[in-house]
Amino acid sequence: MGTVKTIRVCHLASGDLWAGAEVQLATLIAGLTKFHDLRLSVILLNSGVLAERLRELDIPVTILDERSHNAAQLLLRIRRILANERFDILHTHRYKENILGGLARIMTGVPHQIRTVHGLAEPSTGFKGVKSRVYRLFDAIVTRTRIDMSIAVSCDIERQLSAQFGPERVIMIHNGIDGERLQPTASPADIRKRLGLSADHKLIGSVGRLTPVKGYQYLLGAFRTIAANHPDARLVLVGDGPERAALESLTAEYGLDKKVVFYGFTPDVGDILAALDVFVLSSLHEGISISLLESLALGIPSVVTNVGGNPEVIRHNDTGLLVPPMDESALASAVGSILDNPGRTTMMREAGRILVASEFSKAAMATRVHTLYRRLADFSGA
Repeated sequence: MGTVKTIRVCHLASGDLWAGAEVQLATLIAGLTKFHDLRLSVILLNSGVLAERLRELDIPVTILDERSHNAAQLLLRIRRILANERFDILHTHRYKENILGGLARIMTGVPHQIRTVHGLAEPSTGFKGVKSRVYRLFDAIVTRTRIDMSIAVSCDIERQLSAQFGPERVIMIHNGIDGERLQPTASPADIRKRLGLSADHKLIGSVGRLTPVKGYQYLLGAFRTIAANHPDARLVLVGDGPERAALESLTAEYGLDKKVVFYGFTPDVGDILAALDVFVLSSLHEGISISLLESLALGIPSVVTNVGGNPEVIRHNDTGLLVPPMDESALASAVGSILDNPGRTTMMREAGRILVASEFSKAAMATRVHTLYRRLADFSGA
């Protein structure tokens, strides 16, 4: 047998948040460390939780702080790193890194570049909207001219990218979760005490950035009905973001101040998820939600909107319940049906666990990405 050649891979990502894309990158890198034919490095444009998690894995991480470097300075520093290390593959995430990576690849001759599309662009207006459209235009140019392959995390994203760039340059690889890191460290009773709740309260929860695309205003509207029908129901929103003040104001307007908890950001949500009676996603669009996968892995009944990649995870009346987006009545009815009939969720809980273990695991995701790396680098592995 011949010697297996090493593939040198550099990931370029923002790392400014600890949200879906960042959690997913950390999980992917952890899975890829099992393949001894890979040599992995990461360039981040911000320090934070992602950098800490990668260092725990003994992955070389270079921080190029985008707050103290303009775009030209970032490009030159990325170019220098790529030229010195002689990578085989550059793997980029999100628009800014994709553009910078594409330009740096031209300057250094890195043989291959791929990107992961974790979700579609959120709509925005004003200057932010103009800036977003300019980024998307340059991103599309880079993707069309410099990217060998785009990884879509859902079939929905795959369809849209294939229509734009051609199906031969798009591959769908579902997100995966790290079951080992998901193990709760506190009991549901302890979490409920932390939230000021008793064992008798019915706890509904959602996890995500407080942004318009998450549709939390519809969840609050639905919770008005849920709380009226179930006085013992409580809602916890885990995460932070630009919509927090508006959502807190809406909560007060609905008279739900005593029944809704804005928990804020936490890097480890497994403890809270494990304490829920129902997990809810009210999103207007989703790729493949990490918090949804984690909820299913923990056996939490889930109600989600029928958008994006959600129906690839939730099979109605099998692994959970699907409702139309922006439909407060349908959302309230679905959550209420679970609260009123907890026995009906037994099969859902088991079906969800089986689905995540078989199709959305860290190992499955890493294996598919590793196969793509080897194919692009044109190594047989023999």
